[in-house]
Amino acid sequence: MKNGLVEWAEDLSFGRTVPLRLTGEGRKLYKALMTSALERDKVFRSCLSEDELASFRAALRKLEIVALALAESTPKPQSI
Repeated sequence: MKNGLVEWAEDLSFGRTVPLRLTGEGRKLYKALMTSALERDKVFRSCLSEDELASFRAALRKLEIVALALAESTPKPQSI
């Protein structure tokens, strides 16, 4: 908000929570960041063979499963 990248959404149906959304500048920055990240990802993947890439993806899937299980088992903070 301070830097003009996000703003309060004007939907009051959320009760106690207040949703935020990207401003036009925020969307522009997000698009630039994603373009850069996707280009960098392509360069990283280009040094791997198809077999290495398949192994890498399988390892990432396993790590995702463990991360999700840990997130579900982690106690949530109590609201005040």
